[in-house]
Amino acid sequence: MIHTIRPVLNAPNNEQNDTLIFASQELQKYLSGVSEDDFSIIPTKSYDKSDKDSLYLGVRLSDDIPMVESADSDDAIFIDSKELGGVITGSNARSVLIGVYRYLKELGFKFLRPGKDGEYFPELLKLGAVKVCEKASYRHRAICIEGSVFQKNLTDVIDWLPKAAMNGYFVQFQLPRVFFDRWYAEDTPYRQKIELSDDDIRGMVALGEAEMKKRSLMYHGVGHGWTTQAFGIDGSSWSVHEEPEEKYRDVLAEVNGERKLWQGIPLNTNLCYSNPKARSRVTDNIVEYLKIHPEVSYLHFWLGDGFNNNCECDNCRKKRTSDYYVQMLNELDKKLSDANLNTKIVFLIYVDLLWKPLTERLINKERFVLMFAPISRSYSTSFNPRSNASMRPYELNKLVFPTNVDENLAYLKDWKKDFDCDSFDFDYHFMWDHYYDFAQYEHAKVLWGDIKNLYEIGLNGLVSCQIQRAFLPSCLSMNVMADTLWNKEADFDSIADGVLMTEFGPEYKKVKAYLSSLSAFCCAKALRGEEEVASAKTVEDLGRAVDIVDRFLPEIEYGLSSLADKQQRSAWEKLKFHAMLYKKMLEFYEEVARDGEIGKYSHIIDMALANEMRFKDEFDAMYFIETFENHIVKNLKNRGAYNF
Repeated sequence: MIHTIRPVLNAPNNEQNDTLIFASQELQKYLSGVSEDDFSIIPTKSYDKSDKDSLYLGVRLSDDIPMVESADSDDAIFIDSKELGGVITGSNARSVLIGVYRYLKELGFKFLRPGKDGEYFPELLKLGAVKVCEKASYRHRAICIEGSVFQKNLTDVIDWLPKAAMNGYFVQFQLPRVFFDRWYAEDTPYRQKIELSDDDIRGMVALGEAEMKKRSLMYHGVGHGWTTQAFGIDGSSWSVHEEPEEKYRDVLAEVNGERKLWQGIPLNTNLCYSNPKARSRVTDNIVEYLKIHPEVSYLHFWLGDGFNNNCECDNCRKKRTSDYYVQMLNELDKKLSDANLNTKIVFLIYVDLLWKPLTERLINKERFVLMFAPISRSYSTSFNPRSNASMRPYELNKLVFPTNVDENLAYLKDWKKDFDCDSFDFDYHFMWDHYYDFAQYEHAKVLWGDIKNLYEIGLNGLVSCQIQRAFLPSCLSMNVMADTLWNKEADFDSIADGVLMTEFGPEYKKVKAYLSSLSAFCCAKALRGEEEVASAKTVEDLGRAVDIVDRFLPEIEYGLSSLADKQQRSAWEKLKFHAMLYKKMLEFYEEVARDGEIGKYSHIIDMALANEMRFKDEFDAMYFIETFENHIVKNLKNRGAYNF
């Protein structure tokens, strides 16, 4: 049988047309993968409603699409088909692509994680009626590059985003070498390292940018590095750098009576923001960057990383750092307007900038997007819209940062009183904390609660700052994030059952119970530094967690031996590796809690490295080791003191 797919190419925007063609090709590819029928793509310039035998794809082809605030930024879809006739339309070309993947999901396809092994096809294609009319709960649904990254990993993640109904990707830094070096430049006993040139990095980023453009994804760019980069000092990593020339000394922040790089790291160095020269060089640099990078949708302008490292000179003391920050934002807006650049600028509430400006306000709020980055927060509980915590006093470079969620929200609420612009949460669920609760079941519930409550705390989505390979022991947490960002009313158990059943097959309920009970007794709060490590309860709970793993290992062996489905067997193989690794970790924690001494843990590191290539698509071994050694073990050495 012959079916026709008709993309409606009636826009002068070539990028929109390219995305519609790509959406048609994706539909053709997946349908042809499970059917011997012919699915032909025949572009057209108009939608013929009387044609009941073709499936039309296009932008705003129906009045039934849900209303959105911004057709370019907000995603809405409308699908109305019978067999392979009807329409898939959306508020923009990206939405149409999301609609195509949603249509395929309604037919039984699944896209649980990046890469072909994360795609699940129905055994039999039934082209029945499909009717969907929805809009995303949140505008911002994106992932930010972090962890260790290899080229195919980058493009696979970008490919997966619209399949998961997400709509943006964030490439940090002007040259994101640090993330690729964590993969290519690491020399382990199990693989050799590769030295990459700057052009090699740019080439891989260009491949990612091409994939973003093909899908009309929202491109977030840069963030850190603007402060010293404007003066020719490389700020593209957290590496130590030699001190700059004397002619630049006057623009560096004066801290403890000295103007120099903060702890020798340009990226962490702030400037003397009361100095017009410093502000002007930074904002000029951003304008010049955007002139040659029009592909960036959201340009992130952040100050130096680190904290309690702002300028203490007499002039800078006259205002808060956030006042000078907003002053620069307004100066930047004027320069961008003069250059006819309409790029959105993202500014952040982060560490010292949690305390809002006392005098400065945004002049053109339509230009800006507020980014709430509560890096010091706990992940033991979700955002609570009804929280009523108070803020700590502001004292330059002697700030104490909030750790509990309610206190973090107090700072956001204070900013929101005077900065009522577009905004999103920039959060770190998959940077470190998913290793504290390595079963990730309670972790997924906290994430689900956070996203459900974003609307009530005045935020329009999430950009997740995270490792790119966060799919071990299962795909649950990442799909909870994606599904709840699309629909904040999504039910946690429904998501969990759907994901785990697809991954693990008939025994999925046992996997769900296993991960849930493991999360309950893994003592994540003690590892985070929120409860006493050396306590009888901690020792008892960790012993129970080890026992839970031991009792479930025969179930894993049964799953491996009884399943004919290759993908489901693969999921059980990954679960087995996770169980063996996590058992070693839990035994180590139990020993520390019982004996009060940090014992050997090289066997844990070695097991992670030995299996790195085998599970490289699901497990970031390098960042696992970074978190385990420099966060979890450090917390244990401090007997539970919070490590920020």
